[in-house]
Amino acid sequence: MADLTKWYLQWVSEGGCSLPKGPILLSPSSLFSALHREVIEKKPEVFKVACLSDIQQLFLPHGQPFYAAFGNRPNDVFAYRQVGLLESRIFTVNPPGRAHPGAHEEPQVHV
Repeated sequence: MADLTKWYLQWVSEGGCSLPKGPILLSPSSLFSALHREVIEKKPEVFKVACLSDIQQLFLPHGQPFYAAFGNRPNDVFAYRQVGLLESRIFTVNPPGRAHPGAHEEPQVHV
């Protein structure tokens, strides 16, 4: 599953632009653990908050390692707020691929 995710992220392209190379952080838990956490408990943000907090700790007290963040669900917005990202730098991407600030409904930026 991890290889498929990495391949997909390398493959994604729009208008000749692709994602920059960089680390890909995946849940170290098993598929069933992740499925239980995200579907049964309905707490997908638990992994994201823990992971982002661990990364943040590597940079403190020297500064915030995160400049902006993108997600596709309210849980993502919650996780990014938990690690101190400014509301103006949190974007939600809707199914057609439009990014909009925070958890607002109206898209303002096209990805």
